[in-house]
Amino acid sequence: MFFSFKLLPRKNNIRRKNISLKEKFKNKELRDSLISTGDIIIKEHNTWGDKFWGIYGGEGENHLGKILMKIRKEVKESKGE
Repeated sequence: MFFSFKLLPRKNNIRRKNISLKEKFKNKELRDSLISTGDIIIKEHNTWGDKFWGIYGGEGENHLGKILMKIRKEVKESKGE
């Protein structure tokens, strides 16, 4: 049996992750936890070699960290902080 599938362009993956994380951080406890990180740079370090969403071996695009920082900024702005 042969299966084929179309990989979504990276931009779509980022957009989908952004939407799902915004939904996740509607939860007050999680939102407060994110805000409590202050203005630090959020980096998703990993050991499985993912250089797209995080950082592996000192290299990576860290899209997850960037999305989390963007959401944190939006939440703070909406609260007037």
